[in-house]
Amino acid sequence: MTLPISADDPSDQAEHLEARLTAGDPRAVAEVWGGSHDAERLGYPWPPGHPQFM
Repeated sequence: MTLPISADDPSDQAEHLEARLTAGDPRAVAEVWGGSHDAERLGYPWPPGHPQFM
């Protein structure tokens, strides 16, 4: 996600960013690679391995 910098007041830009971050479920567009199986507790499926290393 990119957020363009504007001439708007910084607090307005922060509110806009917050709205974008909280508007949807980040799991819908995210993938988990590496880390630990704790990701499953957050609702992310645990991947079998990175395709590059398989």
